[in-house]
Amino acid sequence: MKILTSEEFNRLFNDKERFIRIAYSYINDMEMATDIVTDSFMYLWEHRENLDSDINIKGYLYNYVRTRCISYLRKRKSMLKAQ
Repeated sequence: MKILTSEEFNRLFNDKERFIRIAYSYINDMEMATDIVTDSFMYLWEHRENLDSDINIKGYLYNYVRTRCISYLRKRKSMLKAQ
C-alpha cells in the first residue's frame, strides 16, 4: 500500500487555490470555501495511510471537497428553513 508522501502532499497543496475556486463555485462564500478546502487537506493528510495505492489523489480530494460543499449547502438550507 502506497502512502501519500509529504512531497506529494506539498505538490498538491501548492494547487490549493484551484480547489478553493471549485469550492467557491458551489457555495459562493470565499471564507467558507477556504475553510472547506483547508479541512479537506487536513483530512487527506490525517487519513493518508488508508488510501488505496491506485487512487487518483487529486480526484479523491476534488470529490471530498465537492461532497463537503454539498453537505454545507444542505445544512445551510435546513437552517434557513428553520428560521
